Amino acid sequence: FPTPEGANWEQITIRFNDGHTVSVSAGDVRKVCNYTQMGMVNSKNADFTKQWELLQSFAESNGELGWSSSNADAKLKKQKQELSKRLRTFFGLNEDPIEWIKGEKEYRCRFRILPEGVDDY
Repeated sequence: FPTPEGANWEQITIRFNDGHTVSVSAGDVRKVCNYTQMGMVNSKNADFTKQWELLQSFAESNGELGWSSSNADAKLKKQKQELSKRLRTFFGLNEDPIEWIKGEKEYRCRFRILPEGVDDY
């Protein structure tokens, strides 16, 4: 993704178009991408990975996933680490895009993420 120089996570918006594509914006740059382009494809069957599913879960829960969420399980921490790695690579940013909010026991996206059907870009 051609992330503008000097951009940070707070300037990025990811909006799901459907189960396979997202609209991404960072500053004036806008692009439609699929899970393959974002590095979240399973090499064995060309389907999307658990990280893509986790990204969808974040979209459906306003960018926050806590231990009380139905999507939280023992694998969440590792999947979050892998998702963060994929997003850092895709956007070319070094900081972690998903932070742990200790007091609330939840992960929170530093970028804006919207589910399918929400047009507020």
